Amino acid sequence: YESSLDQISWQRINTDNAIPSQMTDTLDVEIYPATSVRYVRVRHVLQEKAAVKVYVWEIYAWDTNGKNGLLPSVKPNPVNFRDLLGVNGIWAWGGQVESFLANEGWGPKRYSPMAAHARNYHSWSWDVKDPDTIPAYDAMSCGSGTEGQYWLHWDREYAGWNAANLEVEVSVQFTSSSFSQSSFNDPYRAAYNYGFVFARHFGSLHGTDVVSTLEVGNEPWIAGTGYSDPVFYSTVLMGMAKGAK
Repeated sequence: YESSLDQISWQRINTDNAIPSQMTDTLDVEIYPATSVRYVRVRHVLQEKAAVKVYVWEIYAWDTNGKNGLLPSVKPNPVNFRDLLGVNGIWAWGGQVESFLANEGWGPKRYSPMAAHARNYHSWSWDVKDPDTIPAYDAMSCGSGTEGQYWLHWDREYAGWNAANLEVEVSVQFTSSSFSQSSFNDPYRAAYNYGFVFARHFGSLHGTDVVSTLEVGNEPWIAGTGYSDPVFYSTVLMGMAKGAK
């Protein structure tokens, strides 16, 4: 590499890089010390043969700020890092009492300082014993539990997550071990009804506004827990998503 101001007097450019003779990729060459130049050329020294070719596709030159330009000034990110993170949880966060009873440093309050989102693995079979049965969340709110668990009160559970300043995202769990494919009389209708009453009870438009997002199913490919029939699974997905919307 050589540089010049007048195309008459040429100076070799100092570089730390040994240039491979067969190189076809780009090569960054830093000029040190920085100097003012008007012309740049690449000079090849070749052995005399019957036919010899060299290629130089393009040459770019930048100032002292380099090819990426002047670095912008550092300024705070308007998005809090906490708002980007979420944590997976379960009912009571591994404890023995509902999350609305959580003390500082326990359950959802343990994770809220570092995460703004929390996903609960909400088991469909905890709400009903048969997937074709429509959950009675209104009765649950009155203290009657659910058909699947007599003691369960999702309103109080999710209220504890909200009180810890966590945005609740529910992943509805259903597996072949909890609800076999044959246990569904009408897969689409069963899923639609579940999604509809779930959103109506826990959603923001008509419900308690304790759940912000509903995920239909989770990791169906896990051996031994998923469904072998992809059409059946997609039918449930579509039904529940349509019902929730």
